[in-house]
Amino acid sequence: MLKSGFAALALVATASCPVALAQDTIGTLAGVITDARGAPVAGAFVQMKNAERRLNFMVITQEQGKYSSSRLPAGKYVVQAIGGEYQSAPSTPVDVAAGKLSSVDLTLAVERAAPLPPAWPGRSPGERGAEAAAAVGGAGPRLAEGEGKAIIEAKCMTCHDVQRIVRSRGNEARWQQVLRTMTAYAQGSTIAKPLTSDEEKALLAYLSTNYAPAPGAAARAKPDPFSRLPRTLVPPDARGYMVVEYELPNPRAEPHEVAVDSDGNGWVSQRVGGRLGRLDRKTLAYVEYEPPAAGSPIVRLNGIRRGNGGELWMVDGGPNRRFLSFDPKTERHHHFIDKETGEIHDIPWDKVQVCNVETLRGFEIHDYQVVIRGVRSGRKTATR
Repeated sequence: MLKSGFAALALVATASCPVALAQDTIGTLAGVITDARGAPVAGAFVQMKNAERRLNFMVITQEQGKYSSSRLPAGKYVVQAIGGEYQSAPSTPVDVAAGKLSSVDLTLAVERAAPLPPAWPGRSPGERGAEAAAAVGGAGPRLAEGEGKAIIEAKCMTCHDVQRIVRSRGNEARWQQVLRTMTAYAQGSTIAKPLTSDEEKALLAYLSTNYAPAPGAAARAKPDPFSRLPRTLVPPDARGYMVVEYELPNPRAEPHEVAVDSDGNGWVSQRVGGRLGRLDRKTLAYVEYEPPAAGSPIVRLNGIRRGNGGELWMVDGGPNRRFLSFDPKTERHHHFIDKETGEIHDIPWDKVQVCNVETLRGFEIHDYQVVIRGVRSGRKTATR
C-alpha cells in the first residue's frame, strides 16, 4: 500500500545522460537558425513545444547555426528560436514521427521584448531586500488609515511586510479569498494569529476600499516567456545540453520546491492543491500523488528533500502542520496472502475495485487496502 507519504518542472539532460525514451516512440527534429541577413547563428536557443504532452524541449545551436534533437516523443511540435536581441516567429506545427527526421529552419527577424526587471511578489520591479525597505524616499510604504490598519499591524505583519500588502490589489471576492487562506493557514500555527469574525469583516471592508483595482486599470499583460533568457549568444563550451520542461496540469498549483530522487526523476511540491508531482526521467510521463488525509482538507506542501535512504521528506505547511515522507519505490497496491505458504504478493492498485466505501455508517474513510486470501492457481488447499 502507499506508505506514510503517498504554473514548471524541468530536467537538464547533458550529452552523457540523455533522456531515455523507447526507440520506437521517438523521432528527430533538426534545422538551421539564421539572422535577418541569412547568416547562420551559433549559440541561439531553440524551443520545441509539444502542447499535447505539455512538454517543452530546448537546445542550443552549434556551428553553422545547426540544431538537432533526436530524442523527441512522436507528436506535433511548434518550434521557435531566440538569440541575442532577436527571435523568430513560432513555426507552423510540424509532425515528428517515430524513427523519422523532420526539419524546421527559422530566421531571427523579430525584435525581442524588453527584459523583465527582477521583482518580488507584491513589490515594484527592482525593489528587493534592503531596496524594498528603503523604497518610497527611504520612508517605506504606509498603510492607509482606517479600522483595518490596527488589525493588519497586530495580526498580518507577523508574516507579511507592509510592502507586500500595499502593493497588492483585488476586488472584494479576491480579498475574501486571501483572508480565508490566511485564516486556514493560522490554524495550528504558533506564530500566526487567527482573526475573529468581526475582525475579518472589518478587514475585508478596509482592504476592498483602500486596495481595490484602480478604476479603468487594464489587465496586466502576459510577459514574453523568453524575456528572461540571456541577451547574448551561448559560448561554445556551454552548448552541450538540452532542457526538458513539463507544464503542470494545474496552472495555479504554485510549485514550491523540486527534488531529484536516486533514479534521476524530478519531484515537485505544490502549495495549492497539496499534491506531490513526479516527472519520470526516462518516459517523461507525469503523475501526481495525494497526501494522506488529515484534520484539515487544506494541504500546502512546501519544502522537499531527499533522505539518506532515498525517501522524500516534505513539509505540509498548511493547517495540518506535519512532516510527510514518501518512498519513490513504493506504489499503491493491495495484498494477496497465500494461505498455504503465508507469502504476501502485491496486487496492482487498479486491478481491484472497491465500491460504496463512502456509505459505511459511522466511519470517516481516509484510505483503504484490500487483503485477499487464497492459494495460487493450480494448487489446492490441504484439507484440515
